[in-house]
Amino acid sequence: MQKDIFIQLSEKGLSKLLNGLRDVNSDIRKISAKVIIELVSGNEILQNIFCEKFNFNPIGNVICINWLPKILKESIKINEHVMVDIKNSFNTNKVNRYWMWPFNLNYNDESFPDPQKYLLGFYYANKNVKIQIK
Repeated sequence: MQKDIFIQLSEKGLSKLLNGLRDVNSDIRKISAKVIIELVSGNEILQNIFCEKFNFNPIGNVICINWLPKILKESIKINEHVMVDIKNSFNTNKVNRYWMWPFNLNYNDESFPDPQKYLLGFYYANKNVKIQIK
C-alpha cells in the first residue's frame, strides 16, 4: 500500500507534504511529518526515490526531512559537541519509527513532535525491499 500511495501522491503531492513541514499551523506540520515518515518507513526503494526527487542524503542511517529549526538555532550553540550528539543519536534513539533530535520521551509513533522544534527524519532501510508492479 505504501507504493500505491507514494505513486498517487506524485511529486506534486510529496512537495506539498514537505511544504507542510513549514506551515503556520503546528497540526499540519506534525501531520505532514508523520505522513512522510509513514510513507517511506522501512522501504528502501521508496526512500531512494524520495531522496533523489528532493535532494535528501542519508547521514549515517538517518534521512533528516527538515532543516535545523529556528528555535534550536537560537537556543543552542552549534559546535562540535552538538554535532557529535546528533551523530550519536542516529544509533541510540531507535525507540520510534522516526528519528528526532533532541530526543524527547514525550513523543512516540502516534504523537509526533513539531518539525519547527525538533530535527526529524526516518531511518534508512538498509535491506532490499521488493516492489511488484502490476
